[in-house]
Amino acid sequence: MTPSEQQQIRALNDVLESEIDIRLVENTHGTSAEQERSVAGQVVAPLMERFDQLEDQVKGDVLYVIGECGDANAGSFLRSVSAATQNNELREAAEDALEAMDLRM
Repeated sequence: MTPSEQQQIRALNDVLESEIDIRLVENTHGTSAEQERSVAGQVVAPLMERFDQLEDQVKGDVLYVIGECGDANAGSFLRSVSAATQNNELREAAEDALEAMDLRM
């Protein structure tokens, strides 16, 4: 892994940690699994906003997170990534994320 990739992964991790920390502080104790998924889903919008700034390796991980935590609104983002990218691995990751969302909903 190159230093640039390591730096991007650290930056993504920082974004995720800060967003999750904020949401958890706002959340109450004794939450259900569905409420926890909702809290985790709140990091999806910032990830989508920063997506184009990331290296492809990190983008695949972000697409996975969006597929696991995103709501129906994230579906259009995943479809646009799948249609626009020329990277076959990213296209497949976006399609896998869409499938994961379909299974959850």
